[in-house]
Amino acid sequence: MNNALTDKQNSDLCTMAYSVDHQKDQNPIRPRKKPYFDTENNKYEVIATEDDQETGFQGMAVAPYKHGKPDYHNVQIAIAGTNFDDIKDVITDATQIPESRTIIGPSAYVYGIVSNALDHSQFTSADRFYNETVNKLESKGFSASDIKHGTGHSLGGALIFLFSRKASFFNDNFF
Repeated sequence: MNNALTDKQNSDLCTMAYSVDHQKDQNPIRPRKKPYFDTENNKYEVIATEDDQETGFQGMAVAPYKHGKPDYHNVQIAIAGTNFDDIKDVITDATQIPESRTIIGPSAYVYGIVSNALDHSQFTSADRFYNETVNKLESKGFSASDIKHGTGHSLGGALIFLFSRKASFFNDNFF
C-alpha cells in the first residue's frame, strides 16, 4: 500500500533530517527501537541515517507506524538541504549543480575545489546511503520497491532526484 504523505509530514521529515547532523544536534537522530514523532505526533521508525562528515550529506530513511507497527512497505527518505554554515554543503551546491559551475568560473578548477568536490560529492554519499538503506530493508525481508516517498529541501531535493532516477519506483507517488 502506498500512503502519500501530507505536505506537513514531508516538511517535518525534512526538518528531522537536519537533526541527523551531529554538528547541529547534540543528540543526533540514529536508528533505534524507540520511535520518533513529528510535530503532528506521527510515529516513525528510523531505519537508516547517514551523517557523512567528508561531504556534509545528511539523510534518513523511516517507516511510518501503521496499526501500531512500522510499515516497511511505505518507507520514506528525507534528505537535509544546504546548511550554509557547512562549507561542504556550499561547495556541493557550487560544484554539483551545473548552473552554479558557470557562476563560480574556471578559477575554482585551478584551485582544485571542483575536482575535489566531484571526487567526494554528496551525490556519491546519497547513492551509498540509498544502497545501504536497500540492504537494511532486504535484511528485514523487504526491497527497494518498498521505498515509496522521498523529500528534501534545497540541495536535499536535488539529491532526492538521484534516488528517483536510480530506483525502479519512479512514479507520481514518489514525490
